[in-house]
Amino acid sequence: MHREGYVLQFQVDGSDSWVGNFQPGVGTFCGIVRNANSILVTVIAGGQAYVVDPASGDLARQFGGDINLCMPVPEVQAILLSNGLWFELIHGETPIWRTNRLSWDGMRNVRIDDGILRGEGWRYDESWHSFEVDIASGRSTGGAYSELPASAGRG
Repeated sequence: MHREGYVLQFQVDGSDSWVGNFQPGVGTFCGIVRNANSILVTVIAGGQAYVVDPASGDLARQFGGDINLCMPVPEVQAILLSNGLWFELIHGETPIWRTNRLSWDGMRNVRIDDGILRGEGWRYDESWHSFEVDIASGRSTGGAYSELPASAGRG
């Protein structure tokens, strides 16, 4: 605490500007994403997420700590997050679903095509295994745990 983090200045029409010093988590990913159909924005500082009102500076939610991927998903007005082990889809401050673990330690080739999230999860035997996640439901198949039955997203 009380060290320089990810420093951002916000200025919204009709309000005073303010500066936020967002303390980082344990990751290296930093970014800011506007939440669809919401006044809120999600700031990610070193893997730690903060959902804030850019006009007032009010904090709506804080979560994560180890986020290493953030992708807007405009077709469902949400944001996709990952820590390299599983995915979570959020809308503003509300989690929509979270997959079960798809990787032992890391993912690659992550992309969204026609409502399906695809990529590869790393397994302890140094191999990569394809996975798919339905964006609408969070239901996943494949990945590093592919010997287990398909997992259903949790709300």
